[in-house]
Amino acid sequence: MALTRTEVFVDPALAADSGRGTRATITLAAATFNLGALTLNETNAFTAYNTLGFAAGDRIYLSGGTAVTVGFHAIASITSNSEIVLVADITSDASSPTDVTSDSAPFGDLKYAIEQTTFDLTNGTRVDIKAGTDEVLTVEGLETTMADTVTTVAWVPDAFKIVVFQGYTTVAGDGGIGGISGNGARSIMGGALQDFISFIDIHAHNCGSAAVFDIDNACNFINVEVDNTSGAGISTDDDATILGCYIHNVGGNGITGSFTHYIAFNFIENGANDVAIGIFTFGESFIERNILKLDGASDGISLGTQSTCNANSIWSDGGTGNGIQPRSPNIRILSLSNNLVEGFSGAGGTGIDLADQTGCLLNAYIGNALYNNTTEYVVPAGNGWILYETDNETLSATPFTDATNGDFSPVDTGNVKEGALPADFGNGQ
Repeated sequence: MALTRTEVFVDPALAADSGRGTRATITLAAATFNLGALTLNETNAFTAYNTLGFAAGDRIYLSGGTAVTVGFHAIASITSNSEIVLVADITSDASSPTDVTSDSAPFGDLKYAIEQTTFDLTNGTRVDIKAGTDEVLTVEGLETTMADTVTTVAWVPDAFKIVVFQGYTTVAGDGGIGGISGNGARSIMGGALQDFISFIDIHAHNCGSAAVFDIDNACNFINVEVDNTSGAGISTDDDATILGCYIHNVGGNGITGSFTHYIAFNFIENGANDVAIGIFTFGESFIERNILKLDGASDGISLGTQSTCNANSIWSDGGTGNGIQPRSPNIRILSLSNNLVEGFSGAGGTGIDLADQTGCLLNAYIGNALYNNTTEYVVPAGNGWILYETDNETLSATPFTDATNGDFSPVDTGNVKEGALPADFGNGQ
């Protein structure tokens, strides 16, 4: 049985209105608009509003109707439980429709929405952010807003009541990408203290020198675009899922995780800012089927202990970094298999660097293929610390169709069997 979470809608295009129109909930199923009188009528639809009484600045959110302009409309007065008078025509063709609808209006401001909404202490809360206009965090990051207790209790999620920020276009969960900007000055969510938070279908960007995300445990990022900061992209502590994200034009690490992460199907690309390391973990993580398109001094993947690194495609445009390397000497790696690494051909560039690992154990070292790196493999002599090793090859031609232009589909060269997905899959996700 699916959980029913409290759901909050935010349309940043309505940012000038920080609230929800009138001070009472108004639901219209089929109201009649009279163009001549500028009245809106539906039997007893305005009872709660009439009880409160009209106040200057009140507006009603209209969600549909023939030729109705969807959005907030100013109210001039209220005449009864069944009628209000509007300030202006609500239609695009100067007509009098009889099918005007109104449902719960979206908030116009994300900060205000969180502060005004009581966090669901049973099932958690989902915040749906409409695509089209970015939410701009001009005052504070979301971690500070969630901690606010002036109007309602602080939002403190846990394993049974999580917080989800998700984009939409028309209805919740329809795949629309909601935009959140750090206003060139702050993280979208920082402080490294937030647990059990998910970002889905979100474009998070413009954070100046701050990390776009710096949060704690059990957080998820699914189909999130992260870009435009000289700081880091996504930094988390333990137990995160980072899936299908496009991370580009960031200056710190693209993805940083402590332990027990699942990092897959992401596309990480250098831009005006270059990543220091594309993916960095401390350990016990699955890193698979990611694409990294790098240059300069950027490193690809830095593995933590007890990790699995399989079927990633890593390309550098003559860079001086390393494609894949352990984060520190003498750590155990469960599997390093079927990765494609090309183009670390600058001074000191290395495809796979396993130097100083003779004190660890590499369980499976299988099927990696490297091309055009200054040093293809650095593997300490003896190899007794590698439990199973086969078919790691140096290629005579590129394994990618056209990496320069973002096509990473593998080609039939050497014994290449698989890379990541067949293209960059990040631009538009």
